[in-house]
Amino acid sequence: MPDSRPTPAAAIPHQRTSSRTPPRASQVSDIRRFPVLPRTYIPRTRVWERLDESTQYPGVTLLVAPAGAGKTLGVAGWLLRHRDPRGAVWLSRAGDLSPQQLRRATERPADGSAPPLVVIDDAHELSPACVNWLDDRLQHDPEGISLLLLSRWDLPLTRLVPELLGHLTILRGALLRLDPSETAQLVSAHVGDASEELIETIAAQGQGWCAAVVLTARTAAMSPDPLTSVRTARTSSNAVDRVAREAFAALSPRQRHVLLCVADEDAVSATLARHLSNDPIADRVLEELEDTGLLVTRQVTATSPLPAQPIEDPADGLGLDEGQQVTYRVHPLLAEVARRRMHAGGVDVERARSTVGRAVDLDVGRGHLADSLRRLLAVSDHERVVRLLISHGVPLVLTGDARSVRAFAAHHADLVEDASACWFPIALERWQAGCEESARYWLHRVTGRDRSKGSEEHGPASARDATCAHVMLALLGDEPLAGAAAEARELLAATTEYGNGRWPDVALLQMLLGMAQLRFGDLEAAAQNLGAVALHAGPLAAQALRVDALSQLAVSEFLRGREHVVLELASSLPTVPPTAATADAGLRVTAELSRLQMVADPGPVATRGGDTFVRVHPADAPGQVLALMLESRRFLMRGLAADAARVLDAGIDTAALPDSLRVPVLVEQALHAMLSLDRTRLRSLQTELTEAGAPGEAAFVAGLSADIADDLPSAITHFTFAAEHSACQQPAVAALASTCKAQLLDVMGRSEEALAALERALVDTAVRRNAVPFLGWSRHGTPVTRLLSNLASDRRTRWAEELARTTAGRPSGITGLAGPVTATPQERERVTTGGLRMDLSPRERDVLHELARGSTYSGIAANLFVSENTVKTHVSSLYAKLGVARRSEALAVARTLRML
Repeated sequence: MPDSRPTPAAAIPHQRTSSRTPPRASQVSDIRRFPVLPRTYIPRTRVWERLDESTQYPGVTLLVAPAGAGKTLGVAGWLLRHRDPRGAVWLSRAGDLSPQQLRRATERPADGSAPPLVVIDDAHELSPACVNWLDDRLQHDPEGISLLLLSRWDLPLTRLVPELLGHLTILRGALLRLDPSETAQLVSAHVGDASEELIETIAAQGQGWCAAVVLTARTAAMSPDPLTSVRTARTSSNAVDRVAREAFAALSPRQRHVLLCVADEDAVSATLARHLSNDPIADRVLEELEDTGLLVTRQVTATSPLPAQPIEDPADGLGLDEGQQVTYRVHPLLAEVARRRMHAGGVDVERARSTVGRAVDLDVGRGHLADSLRRLLAVSDHERVVRLLISHGVPLVLTGDARSVRAFAAHHADLVEDASACWFPIALERWQAGCEESARYWLHRVTGRDRSKGSEEHGPASARDATCAHVMLALLGDEPLAGAAAEARELLAATTEYGNGRWPDVALLQMLLGMAQLRFGDLEAAAQNLGAVALHAGPLAAQALRVDALSQLAVSEFLRGREHVVLELASSLPTVPPTAATADAGLRVTAELSRLQMVADPGPVATRGGDTFVRVHPADAPGQVLALMLESRRFLMRGLAADAARVLDAGIDTAALPDSLRVPVLVEQALHAMLSLDRTRLRSLQTELTEAGAPGEAAFVAGLSADIADDLPSAITHFTFAAEHSACQQPAVAALASTCKAQLLDVMGRSEEALAALERALVDTAVRRNAVPFLGWSRHGTPVTRLLSNLASDRRTRWAEELARTTAGRPSGITGLAGPVTATPQERERVTTGGLRMDLSPRERDVLHELARGSTYSGIAANLFVSENTVKTHVSSLYAKLGVARRSEALAVARTLRML
């Protein structure tokens, strides 16, 4: 059978124009920023053979080599000249990738064929979350991925077992070293008719390193005596850095100017190059530099879905498909030389600084703030940076330049000290990042500064800055919240305008007011303000502000019992800015709480964290309370009532909470106390709820206490009152009370009344799909699953049938799950841990669990397939270690010490 692979690149004659035409739409429909081979590209057959071997089967290949070794172009040549690139995916800007993006890129096609080859350039910039995702896939599903990682250093992947199994291959930089033949071709491509002596001298100095060979050859080509210039070059550890400087100095003034203006850009389009350098043919300059294959690298970037018909790009005459554009990337070595030259100063630097400053001024005047601060920092134009922070600091932080604000504040403290009008943007960046102490420092400076020193132009903005700072400090607990909220409300009433240039300040103030109202418990007013911010921030691209507003709005909606709204908000959650790690915490917490309460998962939502504790912003008190409630409910769903109670009791000071948060926490604590039969705790919680102005919730707790005492008539009376007068939505106390009432009515023989009470609970929870009231919270009532089954057969409703199916697996309910393993107050008082040996053997633990199930010795022997004498031996040893003499005492110790 003939070989169907493309002709090996080694058989393709070297042509300066062979690689100028980029792949067509059929080849790169799913490739982003695919590198384009330069005119002087040299085939790397040795590298290609190893790549063929390592990527033959699914798994991960890691190519590790320093900058300038030729990783990117070596792999690009392998794909374009030696392998069919269709189906390959090229991912650049690895630092911006998320685990979700990697998962989507590596998914198998719908037809079940092999996963696509995904090349990740600059893989050393991957975030820890992405590396962890890769490591997990490598451990558990290596057959489901095909990855080629190009990195400057080793990644922290688990290597031993995957390497032994052939799922991980690591290729080192030595593989990329040029052999004598490749070195000769590369030198001849840059120098022309190079003598053998010159080639040997350059090869000896470059030692096979692509960057050193290219830069030295280029420097020699520009010298009147190439051989002498190479021989007299100093040999040192920074030889490549030196030749890069010499190569930069040998460029024409026009080329140096363009490079200085664009060196800090990750990818430069023709339009951007002309804009930043103010040179109408800047793209042609970059194309000239791209000929070397090292100074500048050309890339094809897909900007939209690609049609079948190609069009010609008039910018450079290259055959491109519609939806594609050519971008250029300055080599890291040369970019670093340009940055150092920028810091050193000089005529070229001043010209570039002025040109970039002009471009930034034009962008700011047109309302385009993205990357403006970063570009000014790249050219060290610190005066313009200060002016930009004063005039547009808040929008810069909220629209994506927060990292640049932090970098400027950290490295130029002297300039910041002299410009008090830029303190608030710095404080806001620290606030967004969740750095409490640093944010406090700057906020106190903002509120304590003399605002009369601010310029008249920025006076109103300074007033808003100070008011925002007051509200922020109040949310952190440093100032009275009522006064700060009143000040914000008054200022907002006079300045609510989203159509002018100060919209981010107004939106920020409105969001902070919403947070304050949420803290007060005014949920409706908070939802109005937060909803308005989310609505206006979306079209205006302030994603950080929109994420904050959506997160706080989700907390408000959850406390109002609107879980379906929370899940809708979660599905529309935009990407969280890297500097705002805690911004979406409230939304993630409430979305998971909503899912835990539902019978059926309504679908994937934008939540993360799993069973890990979600980090909440220090000023977000409602979010912190709900995060603890989430952790508590996770324990409770596993039957660990003691752990659930410990989370809420130790982590929340209920006296400091507003009633909108205090009442839900007290009700949750009452449910925990009921599971441990703690009537003293229930009476205390009933008193607290009465003092908090929640008579319905207090009656519900009284009903739980009466149920424990087997006083069923009193319990029914209390539950009836609670169902009529309760206002708490989390948990849904009215539905809880109706369900408990139905359980008790049925056990007393009042079946029709029981079904009516249960039907009311179903009506209250149908829209919310809240299953918590039907977990079986009554100790002496009929199991809820039986009532639901009766109701579903008598009065058929979809919600009742779904609940009946879901609860059928746990007929005893939550009390049957958590009750047997939860210590009572009396047991906790009696048990002492002194002298106990906790090193139970596996068989002793088996016996302990059988004792908790109520099994007899003969039953334990049958279940464990041992004799009764063996069981008695294990029981005696178990009692001795626990310091007890009988079964009840052993179970009391086991429950108290959470051994069950």
